[in-house]
Amino acid sequence: MATRGATDGIWPLASGTWRAGGAARADYKLLATALGHEPSEALPATDLRALFHAPAGGPLYPPEFLFSPADGRALERPAEAGPWIAPFGAPPVTPAAPVHARGLLRCAQALRLAAMRAVREEPAPADVRLAQVPPGHYEFFSLRAATAAPVLLALDPDQGVPLAYLPRSRRWEPLVHPQDRLPALSGLPRASWRCEVAQGRKGCRLLLPTQAGLVRLLPDVPALRFDLEDVGDAPALGSPIQFGRQVWLPLRCADGGVQLAGIDAQNTLVQLPLAGGPCAAVAEPLQAPVSTAQWAVWPGAAGQLRLRRSDDAFKADFLPWPEGLSPVFDFGCPYLAHTGKLWQLCEDERAEGQFVYLQLGEDHAERQKLSSPRSCSGRASFRSAVRDRDLPWEEPLHADDGREPRVMLPLLESAETGAVVGLRVPVLRGLRAVFELPARKPCVLLLDDPRDGEQVLIDLSGVSEPWRTRLFVHDSHLWAYHPELDAIPGWRLAP
Repeated sequence: MATRGATDGIWPLASGTWRAGGAARADYKLLATALGHEPSEALPATDLRALFHAPAGGPLYPPEFLFSPADGRALERPAEAGPWIAPFGAPPVTPAAPVHARGLLRCAQALRLAAMRAVREEPAPADVRLAQVPPGHYEFFSLRAATAAPVLLALDPDQGVPLAYLPRSRRWEPLVHPQDRLPALSGLPRASWRCEVAQGRKGCRLLLPTQAGLVRLLPDVPALRFDLEDVGDAPALGSPIQFGRQVWLPLRCADGGVQLAGIDAQNTLVQLPLAGGPCAAVAEPLQAPVSTAQWAVWPGAAGQLRLRRSDDAFKADFLPWPEGLSPVFDFGCPYLAHTGKLWQLCEDERAEGQFVYLQLGEDHAERQKLSSPRSCSGRASFRSAVRDRDLPWEEPLHADDGREPRVMLPLLESAETGAVVGLRVPVLRGLRAVFELPARKPCVLLLDDPRDGEQVLIDLSGVSEPWRTRLFVHDSHLWAYHPELDAIPGWRLAP
């Protein structure tokens, strides 16, 4: 390894500032992280090595080194794993405008178990378990946070303290702010919460909705610290989502009005008032947003807060739901048709038990009637416990909801393979009965794969509100977190 670029053994690199070892050129020392902070003395050396792909018993080299300075042998560097961004594994913010629907319960990972069991009605034993996080209701991230290896982060938006999982110590460690600040609390119902992440060469920025507006949180795990950057000073009325080249979120103004704030990669802030002035219908926190290449929509009880683009101009307005239709948000997310159109499940209040799918984002929206409500994760929808093979409003020739009354409530869908992980619950009165008392009821976490069939992962009958289960992918495993479990079980995914 040539020493060009080093001065007195000091290497200023994208991964941080390093000092060369002794005459044997072994075990470089990290002097400053990629974000310019001194590594924490509280971080065990074994965990620091793991964060930079160094073997437990071998020397530590900057991740930019491809060959050993000691003997010239090639250094093994694991393949870069894709990031996981809470809550459903959306990809990071891109410099160009995304062309695919964003904000659904869909992730990029395949969600295929490495070992499928022959007896699939019995729970599949976890391959590994993580230590449980402290009490709370957490969201999870797998990101490079001033590290070479993806690090697992946990954040409860209602508490504000980010945690990092130390891979070799096998424990959670809180990150601290140098001035003991915490991000403002979310103030949003958990079903309304999502975030965006901007990822760069030196780390990442978590773009969080809070009662103080949009906040950027910069985790620096080798330093066991985080920094905050505030954007705006008005409470968030909904969560952020990328639309065009900006990340947008709705804010509640001091005069009671609503405006949309957008920020791009150059930190340019755009503030866009709602067309027509203050709208009394936008009073409650909005549901989690969805976006396409044409629009972004924040659905609410009274209608859709909509952001559209015409040429280079943006326009925000509020579109009430058609008379007599009431949106249903409990059974998943909008349905994504193969045409790219998104459809919101609604109940027709003029006809008892009648449901329709309404096209989102359009002034003159199409409607499709349903014989019964569907649960949905994006492209996959379920009639009771059976996956729809065709469009959800097309009735199957031979309907079969299974041998007993039960439903599937999807939690996560693979955009690559169509596999869905969700809750299968025996109920007598349809989907709404899932949320009725008692809070604990027979329930399993199920992997439904179009190619491999069904596989029960874990029995969740002993936990209350099992729909609070959060799924995430990290270190080539699928993990299932629920605050009442004693650990976080994980199942190895197929490569």
